[in-house]
Amino acid sequence: MSEEDDAFEFEAKIQRGNGTDDRDTFKAKVSANTIDELDERVQEIRSKIEDWAVEFRHIQPDDEQQLPEDQATLVN
Repeated sequence: MSEEDDAFEFEAKIQRGNGTDDRDTFKAKVSANTIDELDERVQEIRSKIEDWAVEFRHIQPDDEQQLPEDQATLVN
């Protein structure tokens, strides 16, 4: 470890759901020079991941994929 490297590091992988179409996975890695700083950074990234998870849950694939309007009536 060089003098430039942080002394503490934390990495987490968080997964919600267990089905192929019902699963969100988030990874986060934070580091800091002190354990207090690391704790603060972990709390910050946790809050951000919670926000992102809510946003990503609202992204759902359409049940029926729509063709672009210009391809809806293709002729052979």
